[in-house]
Amino acid sequence: MTVDTVSLFLALLAVVAELATAAAVVLAVGGRFSDRLGALRRQVAEAVAPSALTLAFVVAGVCTAGSLYFSEVAHFPPCHLCWLQRYCMYPLVPILGFAAWRPAGWIRPVAGALAAIGAAIATYHVLLERNPYW
Repeated sequence: MTVDTVSLFLALLAVVAELATAAAVVLAVGGRFSDRLGALRRQVAEAVAPSALTLAFVVAGVCTAGSLYFSEVAHFPPCHLCWLQRYCMYPLVPILGFAAWRPAGWIRPVAGALAAIGAAIATYHVLLERNPYW
């Protein structure tokens, strides 16, 4: 499998994740104003809730595998901000895996904090790439 193939596959997964996030935002916001969207939001939440931690574990695992592939197999050197994002993402795999296997109340806040910190770093990273004169 070539680097281009893996890059395309991971890019397509990212687009699917963005579409799912956009749909979740539309349902969350629109559900407050529309009864039909509110009912659909409840149905989606009931369908996804039982496997939410497992899905989060899979997403973290794919992200970890992708970042390791790019640095260790494709030999792309990660920048400093990439490493900071990895520091937030890598612990999510065992944390979310444990939470999916045996739910515990302390895991969600820890995973949420790691994800929020990583998201803030990623947002800054993308903004810095778009406007390098910051």
